[in-house]
Amino acid sequence: MENDALWQEVMEELKLSIEPNALKTWFKHARIHRIDKSEMVIYATNEFAADWMRKHFLQDVKSAVKKVLPTIDKVKISYEENSQE
Repeated sequence: MENDALWQEVMEELKLSIEPNALKTWFKHARIHRIDKSEMVIYATNEFAADWMRKHFLQDVKSAVKKVLPTIDKVKISYEENSQE
């Protein structure tokens, strides 16, 4: 399955645990950067967003990812340092 389609499935799961405005604010522009054997790396739009998402939503994200891809044991939220958004 493509990363964009997987991310949409994760977002559907997140809708069950994260308030709609928070989901839109923090996750609208996030994306899956890569998936390795048992790890998923999600990119937020910038360092501040990545930090906020880790502090406030990491457990929710881990749970949602695990439901969509049970083989994933580790989730990292990061950002693209050279992004111009």
